[in-house]
Amino acid sequence: MPLHAFVPGRANLRFWLPGVMAVAAVPVVVRSEYVLHVAVAAGIYVILASSLNVTNGYAGLFSFGHAAFFGSAAYITGLSLKHLTSDILPAMVISFGCLIVIDDFGAGYSNFDRIWRLKPDIVKIDREMTRRVAVEPLARRMFNGIISLLHEAGAIVCVEGIETQSEALCAVDANADLMQGNYFNPGGDSLQPADARRNLFGELIAEYRTDVAELQKRQQARLEPYLAALKNAVQDLSLGTEFPQAVQVILKLPCARRCYLIGSDGLQIGANIESDRNVGDYDPRFDLVQPTEGTDWQTKSYFRRAIESPAKVQITRPYLSVSGPKLCMTLSFAFEAFDDRSQQVLCADLDFATLAGGDVVFGAGNLQG
Repeated sequence: MPLHAFVPGRANLRFWLPGVMAVAAVPVVVRSEYVLHVAVAAGIYVILASSLNVTNGYAGLFSFGHAAFFGSAAYITGLSLKHLTSDILPAMVISFGCLIVIDDFGAGYSNFDRIWRLKPDIVKIDREMTRRVAVEPLARRMFNGIISLLHEAGAIVCVEGIETQSEALCAVDANADLMQGNYFNPGGDSLQPADARRNLFGELIAEYRTDVAELQKRQQARLEPYLAALKNAVQDLSLGTEFPQAVQVILKLPCARRCYLIGSDGLQIGANIESDRNVGDYDPRFDLVQPTEGTDWQTKSYFRRAIESPAKVQITRPYLSVSGPKLCMTLSFAFEAFDDRSQQVLCADLDFATLAGGDVVFGAGNLQG
């Protein structure tokens, strides 16, 4: 089959390029050597935006397939090749009935700038990112957010380079739409039936449910002492105990860093109460942004969620707080103050690294109190 085919007339225009992929309605992997046949059978024609090699606004012609595409496109549109810039290409390929696909996202020039400029239909995550998410805690925590952002940009997300069940489970947990890799089907001389890996996907989803249940148990077990201490502190505050005394039990727990009170207006009441172990972690670089009495916390989600759902513990995902140089998780709880019955929010920052230990997955998903 030729790399390209061209029939004069806009309605009959069809292109095939090196690296073209077919998009199926189910998460089945299709290898590149078969994709032309699948594309013909499904009537789906996809152009990989990265294959067009758009650099500094101009499309480079680096292969016979690329030259054929741009030559045909120029013929149809009546434009010269120098006018086929990155601003024109997306609208042009869409008008041909094609999808825009960005390959190797997260590597080289394939970044969010391309997402904003090209507005792709499909984004393929680079295999190096896929490899990292299964073994590196930071990559694992960021992975779900990256895929979520791509979804918000209006793209279908394909995770490529999946070689193991662990990598496949990471893609499932991150809500990826499509998956690709040798784990599903190594290369062969012929296409497999569409349902050839039905059992594999069933086993994968069953394993994912088991992993989620086990993770929730681990998270609950590690957080339980802190949740109990926070609720006891809230009860003491509601009965009139002074703030420094009410939070002493929390601050003696090994992962606790600090506690602070926020009023219903979002303004901090008094200073932070720090744990003794924080003294050794002092970092002067953060002095200028240290929270003090009157600091406004209205923009923080853990404050807003606590106000919206009083008498229920809210738990953040890991983040770097301006209060200290380490990643933390914040527990927050809204209650009625003893003196004027106004609503206040008690917050406790926990040292995330100590809490998670060596657990790669801990903190990657949503946490519940």
